Amino acid sequence: MPERRGAAGSIARAVPVALAVALAGGCGGPRGAPPVRRPADRAGPPMEEERRVDRIARACDGGDARACASLGEQYERGLGVDQDIRTAAELYEMACVKGLAEACTVLGTLFENSDALPRDHRRAAALYVMACAEGEPVACKNLGIAYRLGKGVRQSASRAARFFLKACDMGHGSGCAALALLFRRGEGVVESDEASLFLELKACLSGHAGSCRAIDRAGGAHRPAPRPRRLAARAGRRCAAGDEDACVVLGHLVRQGRGVPRSAGRAAELYRRACDLNRAFGCLALGKMFARGEGVAPDSKRAAHLRARACELDELACGRREARE
Repeated sequence: MPERRGAAGSIARAVPVALAVALAGGCGGPRGAPPVRRPADRAGPPMEEERRVDRIARACDGGDARACASLGEQYERGLGVDQDIRTAAELYEMACVKGLAEACTVLGTLFENSDALPRDHRRAAALYVMACAEGEPVACKNLGIAYRLGKGVRQSASRAARFFLKACDMGHGSGCAALALLFRRGEGVVESDEASLFLELKACLSGHAGSCRAIDRAGGAHRPAPRPRRLAARAGRRCAAGDEDACVVLGHLVRQGRGVPRSAGRAAELYRRACDLNRAFGCLALGKMFARGEGVAPDSKRAAHLRARACELDELACGRREARE
């Protein structure tokens, strides 16, 4: 199932208005927010959620794309209004046309999954193309799924790999994990357990729990360990050449003692190097080591500073997650 971002999140990259013609003929392109429809069984003064809906609706009428997306989420979930997926889709479309790439992604998932709308995989793919072009990682991941399965586009494992890689390069752990699967199976790429584990490590460091579990199982009966020494050597070469992602991965391998001698102090130095190269996850990992006193002297102020820096470098690093499957 494709992923989606919460529509009221903090991405505000502009979708070119010229591309919005791809949305024509869909939800009717309303000019303002639809009238708020209260639940029929609600009596008495408006509740706090309903007052919130009123504020959001006024902001949407004033041209605030994020407010339109947030109002769409209220209708989609039935919070303070009667649940109405079609109205939610109209509002997401308004936000998408106004320039909120994240709303384009959510609208695409509705056209793929909602029983309240006609299933339209081609239109969903067109929305993902628009949002991915504007740097929306979830859209890139969903577009990769569309190419892998041939949903709305001509099936192509190599193109799927390209879009998974784009999502992964933007720090989206699920995109890294999806690309790892292609490498493990040799779909659209040259089969490589080494590359697969490398991507699983990146995905795990990005917060993808499934990849962390896969790494934990890597040496067990279900899956033989794919040459951790060779992986560590490759990560070391890339780190020495200035690949900040590789420094983070190598730090993780050293901290766990996978393919290299275990050393919390060396792991901290590798995370520090990645952080110095402005890699958010390096700062975040180093901050955790200061918080735990692992390989470094405990320092809660330094840990908080490093976490704040990680958030400045990349919002994903400080806990912002896209997964509503």
